[in-house]
Amino acid sequence: MSSLGETCRLLRVINDIAKPKRNIPPGFNKAHVLVALQATSEEPRNRCFLEKTLGIGEASVKTLVKRLKEKGLVRTSRHTGTKATDLGREIARLLNSMLLVMPVECNITSGQDILVIIPGISPPRDIVEVYKVRDHLVKSGCNVSVIGGYLDNELVTPGIEEDYAVKLKQCIVHAASDASLRGNGVFVFFPRNLSYECLDGVLSFLLSLC
Repeated sequence: MSSLGETCRLLRVINDIAKPKRNIPPGFNKAHVLVALQATSEEPRNRCFLEKTLGIGEASVKTLVKRLKEKGLVRTSRHTGTKATDLGREIARLLNSMLLVMPVECNITSGQDILVIIPGISPPRDIVEVYKVRDHLVKSGCNVSVIGGYLDNELVTPGIEEDYAVKLKQCIVHAASDASLRGNGVFVFFPRNLSYECLDGVLSFLLSLC
């Protein structure tokens, strides 16, 4: 896993790409930037593929690719499409190692959820700390989430009833195994239809720790 300083540097690169220019939002967020790098890491992708994968329009994809190219994170070809550079692949790989993102069918926030586990981060110890994490998600448009953490294989779930906390742990262990709960960390459940908004909020939360 990369050092905190290196992780913060990479997060700032992604954040800069997603920033509004001249007070005009670009039509994508930090999560779109990360997923675009993941999608183009293995093979070139054309514009239509990126539009479908990212769920954004042609103009937004063009702007995103242009900004990625300006940062040296992708190369483009009229014939083959967009491909991540070594630097782009490295950013995707390092951030992937910090965020365990997986679909689950546990009916936590909806019938189809996304679970994100962030290992190595201090868990929220009380409801105030949960709200601090939630504020980043809500600001990104993620208005449905369940947030908690773990410490030495024990869940830390401020504000969550015990029976519900047991359900959370069963879901996490089924999806990611007990190994994912070793040490300490934070977990977030959110519905799949808000994936990009909620993942953007998770990335904003990580930036706040830098």
